[in-house]
Amino acid sequence: MRRRGGEGDEGETVTYATPPSVPGFILAGGVDRPGARCIALVCKGPVPVVPGGGGKKRYRSGDRIEVPVDLLRSSVNHHLLKLGLAYPTFYSALPKPLRQEMADVRRRPGRTRWGSGPAT
Repeated sequence: MRRRGGEGDEGETVTYATPPSVPGFILAGGVDRPGARCIALVCKGPVPVVPGGGGKKRYRSGDRIEVPVDLLRSSVNHHLLKLGLAYPTFYSALPKPLRQEMADVRRRPGRTRWGSGPAT
């Protein structure tokens, strides 16, 4: 990716990227307060298929989705936790199975940003 512009995000324009695009989607569950940051999972690939939809119907923007643990495991969020490059933040609305998976992956020994060892 090549950028043109000044420091920070303002005035920057992406002029070239390889590959030019990557399929993906964002599952947003709301915003936190007071900062109003988006609470979301970032996933690569096509939008998931609706269960019971005959394998052809995909979720659309605005649809409510119950995120299964396997979808969480395929997210960028999970990958960053696994590498030790992020830490989990648990909101009260986060379903227990997702909260448990995020806590478990963070506790597994492995590579962290600061080298090998347990991610604490």
